[in-house]
Amino acid sequence: MACSVRTNRHGYLCFRLYFDGLESHEGTALKDTKENRPKVERRAQIITDEMEEGTFDYLRWFPEGNLATRFRGREGTGRPAPVRIITVRGFFVRWGSASL
Repeated sequence: MACSVRTNRHGYLCFRLYFDGLESHEGTALKDTKENRPKVERRAQIITDEMEEGTFDYLRWFPEGNLATRFRGREGTGRPAPVRIITVRGFFVRWGSASL
């Protein structure tokens, strides 16, 4: 589990998250400058520390993030969003019928 900082193709800083078997890229509104990078790297270290301690709360850090709906669940129900799991066989059955 970790959080690192990278620059996207537009020159903005973003967080790269690995936790609970998930990977996510969360953008910032900050350009990659010598002033902004240390700020974002400090936040990334705090996020990494929280992940290691088991206290990381994705929605607190990224309420509108790429995985927010997964953690927020269905709007208004309080229940987690359903996770659709497909088996290898199911994938090939669907893939095979789609190519016909």
